[in-house]
Amino acid sequence: MGAEPAHGPDHTDDRPTWLRRFGRLSRRRRLAWGGAALALALGSTAVTAQATGTWPFDKDRYCWGAWKQDSGPRLLGDAVLQRTDSERSGTASDVPSPDRPQGKCSVVMTSEVPDDHGGHTGTGTEQYGEEAGEAQETLTFESRVTVEFGPVPRKAAERRKWLAGFLDASAVPLPDGVPGVVAGNRGMVVLPKACDVDGRPSAVTLAGGETGDGHLGVVEMPFTVGSRSEVARLMLAVAEKGMKSVGCAPEEPYRVTSPVAATSGDADGVREDFTACRIPGQRFDVGKFGGLAVQRGPVTDRMQTCSLTLRSRGTAPTPAGQFVMVREPRLVALFHGLTGERAPGPDWRGKGELKAGHQVVRADCAGHPTVFFQQLDETLRAAARPSPERVFARSANEVAARIGCAAVAP
Repeated sequence: MGAEPAHGPDHTDDRPTWLRRFGRLSRRRRLAWGGAALALALGSTAVTAQATGTWPFDKDRYCWGAWKQDSGPRLLGDAVLQRTDSERSGTASDVPSPDRPQGKCSVVMTSEVPDDHGGHTGTGTEQYGEEAGEAQETLTFESRVTVEFGPVPRKAAERRKWLAGFLDASAVPLPDGVPGVVAGNRGMVVLPKACDVDGRPSAVTLAGGETGDGHLGVVEMPFTVGSRSEVARLMLAVAEKGMKSVGCAPEEPYRVTSPVAATSGDADGVREDFTACRIPGQRFDVGKFGGLAVQRGPVTDRMQTCSLTLRSRGTAPTPAGQFVMVREPRLVALFHGLTGERAPGPDWRGKGELKAGHQVVRADCAGHPTVFFQQLDETLRAAARPSPERVFARSANEVAARIGCAAVAP
């Protein structure tokens, strides 16, 4: 699911170039141009509108027409354009096709706001505000939502990194049998088997981020795209558009009509005798590191996730560990090619591997293929008791017992 060449914003009509650019102006500039543009539109473009069946002020569309202006989260709404010097734009690769079943699109909102901590006029007398003649500094914010359609990464290391980003414990499962997960700032939905490419499942992923650029420099910040239900609808709209274009759409389209869970789980504090994720097998010596935050994700018969994050004073939180159990068929498919063709060790059940930084096993659990997966960074590997492999073995057996499955590890 790599980067694709970018093109201009998506439009489904044949409006003149000047009019498409007008649609992307800031709200303030739109108002300034409104009277003249209206007269021009009603006059010189009347014939064009009649011929094409479009109206000069049709709403902008993004992501190959899957999203429409003012039809979802605030990023697509008109209200954000009320800000001073705010602009929204979109880019998209070619629409996915049978010959090229992958694509990438994005929507970007750029806003400039006055910086309350701006400088002075340099005259020796500090005068604040534009009325005093000050060249007031501004802060520039860029909010971006990026969606990718296509097969999951081929290389094992890239796939594990991809899994860490989307099977994070802050995400919750999509309801109504739709295979995927969603959070406020990202989500993933696995497409039907008919959309597989070279044995790898295809997926639609969504990720949001925000960058602030001011007198203190560039700062990366989290960006909440919308509610989990809104993010789910955005993903499924792109999934439906892409699958139809590729020719792998199911007879019954993916739909989410039930409420999406409001939260994924609870955060645990650090204790002297620390058992992470409320799984007895997840034991770490907390004296080996500064701070550890644990986020428990969903705990169901089809999925269980837990994420561990290192926190040190003066530094940004660092993802350090992950434990996952899945037995939803299309989520299990995400691990195809990662488990190998042999048992991970003597007396283990199923197929998998036990490596320094990750452990994985796929086994039958009451007639359902089930995957148990763990990733630990160097710090947590050193703190695992008695070892990363035994932590994984005990954790997998504990979760297997919870879902009525025979032990997978000796």
